[in-house]
Amino acid sequence: MSAFVLNPYKLNQNLINAIEDDDDKGDTYLKEVLDKKPPLDLNALGTNSWNTMPTTAIIMATNTGNVNKVRLLLETGRVKNINTADGFGRSPILVASNNEYYQIAKILLNYGADPTTRYGVMSKTPLDVAKTDKMRELLRKSSGLGLKKIKKLRKTNKRKTW
Repeated sequence: MSAFVLNPYKLNQNLINAIEDDDDKGDTYLKEVLDKKPPLDLNALGTNSWNTMPTTAIIMATNTGNVNKVRLLLETGRVKNINTADGFGRSPILVASNNEYYQIAKILLNYGADPTTRYGVMSKTPLDVAKTDKMRELLRKSSGLGLKKIKKLRKTNKRKTW
């Protein structure tokens, strides 16, 4: 039996609350939670108030659109794999790209997020879901893909819609 079935949600509830707290000016509550000993596992899965699928702290923070929260989590050095997907098959860079969080996408890319990996059941890359040229350009430059490769990828990504 898998560890997920036996203990599905290990992400600290105080951490989830701190990430979701919109009234936390200066992110002092998040800083306080991150400074507690022993250090919290930022790679554990958990659910939040609006999402029952398991997700990671960095994906939750990316979903908020709060640049400082994303930066604080990454600066701890405890996010082991920035490309880990959640229960929906979304990675932090895919979420940032889909929501047009340009500054967050930039930070994630600087910390090693991979803009070329396909995620989810639809097998989309962050470049596929980007809505603006500015975001596409950032992802393209970060991926090292040239224009010809991008056009070829777009052709191969066309799928029938039912």
